[in-house]
Amino acid sequence: MFIQTFVALGYTESESKILVEAQRLASQTLSRDTHTHEYSERMAATIIDFYKRGIKDPGIISTLVVNREMALEQKREKDKRTAQRRIREQKRRSRSAERPDDLSRQ
Repeated sequence: MFIQTFVALGYTESESKILVEAQRLASQTLSRDTHTHEYSERMAATIIDFYKRGIKDPGIISTLVVNREMALEQKREKDKRTAQRRIREQKRRSRSAERPDDLSRQ
């Protein structure tokens, strides 16, 4: 998000600079584009949440955001692997159910 966006949300220019710097640091650490990455808005919302909780240091905010994003990525990958495994199991079950009984005994 740009400084103007945070200002439009009701933050002062100095507060907006902190929020923008936190997003820049987090995006840089994650090798993501600050404005075009599919999760940039989620990151901005998380940055705002940490700021509202009283954390005003952009370095600390960005570290917390990076840790959260990495945890979400790990969960997404785990969920993807679980879904792929379930699909393989369903295919295996359907193939074995399609076999005639006399062929499956041989």
